[in-house]
Amino acid sequence: MKRNGRIRTRRATRFVLSTVIIAMVLSACDAAEDAESPLADLDLIGVDFELNSMIIENTGDSVVRTEGVWAYRDGESFQFNIFIIEPRATIQFSMRDLGDISTGGGELALADSDSFDDPGSMLEYVAWGQGELALSETATEAGLWPPDEGTISVPEATVALLRVDPTGSGPLAWEATDEIN
Repeated sequence: MKRNGRIRTRRATRFVLSTVIIAMVLSACDAAEDAESPLADLDLIGVDFELNSMIIENTGDSVVRTEGVWAYRDGESFQFNIFIIEPRATIQFSMRDLGDISTGGGELALADSDSFDDPGSMLEYVAWGQGELALSETATEAGLWPPDEGTISVPEATVALLRVDPTGSGPLAWEATDEIN
């Protein structure tokens, strides 16, 4: 009889261990998927000329860590400090380190590396006014800016550009405004 009890105990132990191992593997898979996806939820929703900054929103349901995120403005770039953007939160990020953002013309991009000429790494893009647009072809290849759409028209009194169509891209998705609410 004891032998039968030991067999049952071993089976129960193996079952418990198998269940724990399967749970750990599934948890690791979920963590790997979560680690890949949050940057896709990072949206560039505004350019504030008055405060010389970009406005970014986390449109997802998970926290976004800005580790590895780069910003580009008119030929200059920098890597974000590591900070966390809570789900559905909006932040305003200063671009002063790269000089003044001019209403006369420019472009802003976000990427997950410093390879801004790689369509696979570009996350967001916006172009306005007149001037050289070094990244417009890359943004078009990445599907972030429609081909031959040009830039957003920006009157002199413009305070900010706001993305009024969060699912759209190109000049029609953005609006120049003389106030920010």
